Amino acid sequence: MVVGMDGARGGWITAAWGETGVEMGFWSRFQEAWEFYRRKALVILVDIPIGLPWKGAPERKCDRQARKFLGFPRSASIFSPPCRESLYASSYREACSINRQILGKALSRQAWNLSPKIKEVNEFLLSHREALGVVRESHPEVVFKGLAGRSARYSKRHPLGYEERLEVVKGFCPEAELILSSEEWRGRRRDCLDSLLLVTAAALALRAGFSPEVWRTFPPEGGKRDPAGLPMEVVWVKGGLET
Repeated sequence: MVVGMDGARGGWITAAWGETGVEMGFWSRFQEAWEFYRRKALVILVDIPIGLPWKGAPERKCDRQARKFLGFPRSASIFSPPCRESLYASSYREACSINRQILGKALSRQAWNLSPKIKEVNEFLLSHREALGVVRESHPEVVFKGLAGRSARYSKRHPLGYEERLEVVKGFCPEAELILSSEEWRGRRRDCLDSLLLVTAAALALRAGFSPEVWRTFPPEGGKRDPAGLPMEVVWVKGGLET
């Protein structure tokens, strides 16, 4: 089994691919999903920064390479994650101050809004080292280009952007449209679609035996680890749906 995972309002959405096809799930805590999949999943791709920048490395190489790979305007979807210390700030203003002191720059609103999810995954991995190597950072926009051979033409919030992403997923998971239009998932369909993109990439890599020709990372040589020992990398798949 392989899993794609995306943060959502109130928790996490998973798309798991195994012998019975694709199954969706919702979890209030990241650890709940891990406990369910830990004995089943070879890899769990999650759309959240894992290794974090610090004073000696204020910018992650994987983010820089992913932005270059996507090109404008999709490159804007790769935000700069906060330093670990700013995750414990009590306000956006305090987080910006801490981030500026350590990294030399303030924090974007996007990074601040995602800080609770980043903190949750960070703390989980620091206390569950056995999950490293199974839980891997990825990004739906990078995955889309790897699968489609081009960057998305529209934002995922645009109706045409939703449709172009769905078409790529349907090439692997024909039931995706039915899943996303169901009453259970319709209200979270963008987050579900991101999870489906990630699991599509993971499933294609599994079919290819995780060959390095297909299973790729930014940076290609592997992610440098942050001071806490967490990798700074973005995993994706090259080769498209014909792989």
